[in-house]
Amino acid sequence: SELVRRAPMLRPRLEGLRGAGMTLGIMSKSTEQTIRECLEAADLARVFDGPIVGKALGFEGKAGFIADLEQSGSLALGPGGLSRVLLVDDDVRELGRSRER
Repeated sequence: SELVRRAPMLRPRLEGLRGAGMTLGIMSKSTEQTIRECLEAADLARVFDGPIVGKALGFEGKAGFIADLEQSGSLALGPGGLSRVLLVDDDVRELGRSRER
């Protein structure tokens, strides 16, 4: 898969983010099982210590899912709350929703 092919380039960058104290998670329209299988195949699963959320579809988009995780206590963001989250996405609508929050 493309992720397996790109893993050697991604791994050191993701490990660098983790080493800097960041929590890495994934929210995707794919199922959680698909996400985990892809991460395992690419040997990247151990890098992600945050939530892995599949079927992240909803009116408020991924930004809404992040806010819901924080409000439920499943994601402890500490001081600054949602302002400490960086959303990376290839869908500009998701990024726009994130900025609105």
